[in-house]
Amino acid sequence: KYLISFAWASVLISFAVLGGTMLLIIPGILLSISLSMSIYVIFMEGKKGTQAMAASWHYVKNYWGQVFWRILAFGLIVFAVSILYLFIMMSVIFMKGGSFGVDLAESVKVLPIFKLIQLAMQNFLFIPLGIIYSYFIYLSLRTAKAGVPETDVENIKKRIVVFVVLGIFVLLALLIFATFSIYKYLPMFFDPNSPVSLAVPSSAGLYPLLELFQNSF
Repeated sequence: KYLISFAWASVLISFAVLGGTMLLIIPGILLSISLSMSIYVIFMEGKKGTQAMAASWHYVKNYWGQVFWRILAFGLIVFAVSILYLFIMMSVIFMKGGSFGVDLAESVKVLPIFKLIQLAMQNFLFIPLGIIYSYFIYLSLRTAKAGVPETDVENIKKRIVVFVVLGIFVLLALLIFATFSIYKYLPMFFDPNSPVSLAVPSSAGLYPLLELFQNSF
């Protein structure tokens, strides 16, 4: 029940944010923050779809800046930890394969270990902490604001629907553009007479592509 509501709300939010992003990006950022509490409304209040999105919008309204900076601060902390971890990883690889003259293949052996640690940090540290952190933001907003008036719900839902419809049109436009582009340019890759043809014998190497690059200047 909750998973279906969550999946449906996620689809609607994606379309709404996509529609807002096409309006000079900033509306998309505003929408992503305004609708960021929808998941908690679904699981904690039992609301569905646009109702959960409208409640999230209502909670964040007038607190958008505070929510944005809190989410940004958490993101910057995660980014800083990731950069520090990357620095440590590169330092270990450099010491094993660089400064001490050890074979590079020996240093590469540690990469799977670092990858495993990175995945563990992401799945068992950053993501859970992000969910808990956002949950406390939701609780603060819910405490600070009363329930959503029915009239406000309808007005907010209308705005959300506009952005969702816009996002659907944008996605359809992108799909149509991609389809026409593939239809127009794909045949040239299989045309032996085309300078970028995939049908050119392997003995020709990269020469056709280099020739095309030179002729473009």
